[in-house]
Amino acid sequence: MHRSYREKERTYWETKIVSHAKDPKRLWATFDALLGRRRADCQPDVSLFSAEDFLSSFNDKINGIRLETAGADPPVYPATDCRLSAMVPVTGTELRRIILSSAAKSCELDSLPTFLLQELVDVLLPFLTFLCNRSIQDGILPQSQKRSILIPVLKRE
Repeated sequence: MHRSYREKERTYWETKIVSHAKDPKRLWATFDALLGRRRADCQPDVSLFSAEDFLSSFNDKINGIRLETAGADPPVYPATDCRLSAMVPVTGTELRRIILSSAAKSCELDSLPTFLLQELVDVLLPFLTFLCNRSIQDGILPQSQKRSILIPVLKRE
């Protein structure tokens, strides 16, 4: 009797896992159920984590890192003699096609909005072709291009 029950239970879970194999969210929910885990929103004693809590935690973490590294020397990146000499240089025609096929989206880090770049592509193409090929060949990106914007976003389950 006990063996029959275990066999049926094993078959049930194997069927569930196989049927959810292509849906990761449902597959993990199946594993959670199989392991006897309860979802956080089903537990009455769990407090909710709000966006304000996240922001406060994030700011505290950033401020802590800034305090710990305030007196540290800036990182040193030694020059290298490695070159990508085997790379085939990009041609003006290829670069023009790439620029014109790009979506006209921009962000505050763009020194030139994409729509304007696309309008002036023929004027800027010789410079951009040289810049792309030289950056790849030398393995150096200008300091002005080494910036990013990070926006933390809360994920909903």
